[in-house]
Amino acid sequence: MFTDFGTIAKVVVPLETRNVSLWHACQLRDLDAYFQAGGVPSRQFLERRRLSFTPFVTDATDRRSGVSSKVFVNLADFGASFARGYRAVPNPYGPIALQLRPTALLEASDVAICLRSAGASDFDRPGESLSQAEDVDRLFAYPPAAGVFKAMEPLFGDRLRDAFAPKYPNATAPEASLSLKAGRIGMGYLVAATGVSREIGIRKRLGAPRARPWLRLGDTRRSTAHAGQGKSGRRMGTLKGVVIGTGW
Repeated sequence: MFTDFGTIAKVVVPLETRNVSLWHACQLRDLDAYFQAGGVPSRQFLERRRLSFTPFVTDATDRRSGVSSKVFVNLADFGASFARGYRAVPNPYGPIALQLRPTALLEASDVAICLRSAGASDFDRPGESLSQAEDVDRLFAYPPAAGVFKAMEPLFGDRLRDAFAPKYPNATAPEASLSLKAGRIGMGYLVAATGVSREIGIRKRLGAPRARPWLRLGDTRRSTAHAGQGKSGRRMGTLKGVVIGTGW
């Protein structure tokens, strides 16, 4: 586990070199709570402030193992493979993907990068975390010079286990958890939120109450100063400098 600023900064360097973002998936009700909280919070933060959020089957396990106070992020968008038509399932945590700058790690008092989900009943956060900043590069399938998209691609499953064998026999996917004094990653680190408009449209067609989570940002007007077309031709907009897209 990385517990001092200097070492955490060394973890951030290879992520920035590779143009890697941090990712957090959620449901629309969670996003509304996040805006009320002022960032991407821990489960404990949400519970203590009595904010509405989607319950997980692992919530009780997380409390027992002491990780409900941590903020969790991934090194890749888990919903991307499904969205692109590959043999994959949708992200179980929700259709909305929040893209965050890796420098958010610098706000943490400690960072654990583990190779399996913290939801496991026998999860040991300090014991399962990487301990050397140099190991961060080993999480990826290609070297930094392989090209922007390849350089960002993390290892999963057998390839991840093989890269760290025999130390992590249960490795499945990299997952980072942060201890933050504020209990949340501030919205200043948010780069983009994809899937928001799509989810609102689905809820509207189903007759669900209209949701406008961007109002929680403190600006009641949707900015059009930077509105434009995304790479796929979908209409994009910005909310106080944050891109909100209709895709995944």
